[in-house]
Amino acid sequence: MITSNLGNLKKLSSNWFSILLVAIIILGIVLRCINIDGRVYWGDEIVTSLRMSGYTTEEVVQNLSSKSSFSVLDLQEYQRPNAKNDLTTTVKGLIVEEAQHTPIYFILARLWIQLFNNFTNGVTAIRSFSVFISLVSFPCLYWLCCELFKSHYVGLISVAMFAVSPFNFVYAQEARPPVIWILGIIISNALFLRCIRLNTKFDWIAYAISITFNLYTFLFSFLVFVGHGIYIFIIQKFKPTKLVISYLIAIILGIVGFVPWILILFSNLKTISSAIGWSSEKIGALNLLRMTLNNLRDVYFSLGDGYAYLTFILLIVIGFSLYHLINTSSSKVSYFVLILFGMNIVSILLPDIINGGTKRSAASRYFIASYLGLNLALAYLFTSFTSSLSSFSKHIKIFNNLVVTSLLALGLISCISISQSGVSFNQATYRNIDSISKSISKYEDPLVIANYKYTNNVIGMIGLSYKIRPNTQFQIFDNNYQKLDVSTSKSIFVYGGNNDGFIETIKDTYEPQLIFDDRNNLCCSETLWYLKPRQG
Repeated sequence: MITSNLGNLKKLSSNWFSILLVAIIILGIVLRCINIDGRVYWGDEIVTSLRMSGYTTEEVVQNLSSKSSFSVLDLQEYQRPNAKNDLTTTVKGLIVEEAQHTPIYFILARLWIQLFNNFTNGVTAIRSFSVFISLVSFPCLYWLCCELFKSHYVGLISVAMFAVSPFNFVYAQEARPPVIWILGIIISNALFLRCIRLNTKFDWIAYAISITFNLYTFLFSFLVFVGHGIYIFIIQKFKPTKLVISYLIAIILGIVGFVPWILILFSNLKTISSAIGWSSEKIGALNLLRMTLNNLRDVYFSLGDGYAYLTFILLIVIGFSLYHLINTSSSKVSYFVLILFGMNIVSILLPDIINGGTKRSAASRYFIASYLGLNLALAYLFTSFTSSLSSFSKHIKIFNNLVVTSLLALGLISCISISQSGVSFNQATYRNIDSISKSISKYEDPLVIANYKYTNNVIGMIGLSYKIRPNTQFQIFDNNYQKLDVSTSKSIFVYGGNNDGFIETIKDTYEPQLIFDDRNNLCCSETLWYLKPRQG
């Protein structure tokens, strides 16, 4: 009787914890679906819509510079599909200006917009595509855990952590390609494990298709598939078994499907080199390590500065999860997770640290595969100590439940905070659009002017068009300030970077007042001047 009662208590405890996990997952779903257009539509998203719509930055500048002035609607024309441009122009735009961005996301986003743009505003329409992709990742991650651990409970914990991960939540509500790469990596890993388990022709064909799909989604996908090769050679003891041969055939087929874009990459190396020049900037090894830790923290919680002790505790838990994985799981499981976690770190982060701390590794999106590996390790750790079948004491199980509940609570609090904020931690450019637009809208008949020789000023203007008053007018000028007419406006503003020369030339007529100082930003300045007419 006593044994039976204890068993019922364990089962009840396990059921309640499962209910908690399901509730966390539901909350993660709900948070993804509310306030989608609440945060600023920032620089990278503006460029996403530009690419998706089939325009190049050069085309936009040429079209706008031919007009004496233009409106909010004129700027918004370059943020949505239209009859002039089709899917081929979307791909051509990428090839011309950013061939390092492969086309799958932009094509699918365009098709989504064409289906749903009439039902809601543009920001909600395109961000809802990311929400949809993120939600599809939930069952796929559960499937991956079942393939790897043969445990539904690991899958439940893994999905719960994914649901309230600030990193994944932010990308789930942003018009950017990483969200579809997250899904692609999860599916490819699940298919790979299924291929090893069943070794059928159909599954290997599906895996080969996933290779091509992922390569067309993000170039660094090749590291995931190299990792798969290392894994399968290890578990097959470096012998040319049927599994190894099937893997090699799938890899060849997957790469063959990507050959057209490989040729495009080689024919645009100069443009690509210029576009990714930022990634080779030196920021120092220690600074890079600090940013890497901050990025890792943001995967699990994002509460702002001042919580170093929580980051330290997180590192201890992560370290122990890897130790526990190595010591208690089968070699096939531990090898898979460790390779998934370590491949990008060894290939990207380590060389960047050795090279003096180059900026590339500060971009957290390059480590999506590593974060997935950590998710799996932590889910396995928490399941090991939670499971009623485990031999751990009651106190250890309670402590484990407290740790996982605290981690999920921190993630949930972070996601709620982000969902109600105007910006998120990863928005690096044009994040002040909302406050700048409000400043401009206080004035009567505003005119915003900028130097189009600094191309990013035009991107910033497009960003303003999402928030600014509809009657606002815009003008752009070149370095010689030609075709500039400010006579019809009562309130004149100079926006963006590279405007110092113009400011000097008009000081006799206007008294420049600095409203927003972003002059130290050499990339995407949001500096705003108000030109107050001088009296007399």
